[in-house]
Amino acid sequence: MPRKKQPADDSEQQELDLGISLPPSPSSRPAKSSRQSSSGRIERVDSRAGFTKALNDKGADSEGISEATDALYQEGFGKRTRELYETYGAKPGNRDVLPEEVQDQVMLHEIINKHRVKRHDVEATTQDDVNDELTDVVADQTRKNRGFFGWLFGKGK
Repeated sequence: MPRKKQPADDSEQQELDLGISLPPSPSSRPAKSSRQSSSGRIERVDSRAGFTKALNDKGADSEGISEATDALYQEGFGKRTRELYETYGAKPGNRDVLPEEVQDQVMLHEIINKHRVKRHDVEATTQDDVNDELTDVVADQTRKNRGFFGWLFGKGK
């Protein structure tokens, strides 16, 4: 059987049969947000970084990212970010102590919202308006996520 041609360099994109381009696998060690499943397989999850990068690329500043994150948590869980973490006795930003089901839901919302934000064309011109517009996009998409994935998220917030 002939050997598959290797990319000429690491910058080439790899095509999947689904028509999705992915960058080559990184050779560096997994990010801090990696989780290890009970089977021992490392699951590399970088949903937060992708979500915040998408917001930043569309013009959100640190305040806008914070507001969009609060909107995601409010629409997804019925609590602001700090309130949700306090519910589980966690410091904001330390997902490791959140229940796995909550972590999974946060990541799902972040991944879907990352793609929604990337597709959004910002019309606002001032920083406050850009932040507000992107926060509204995230809130709206998170409500849709809950409607579509209600079977996964349960009826209550």
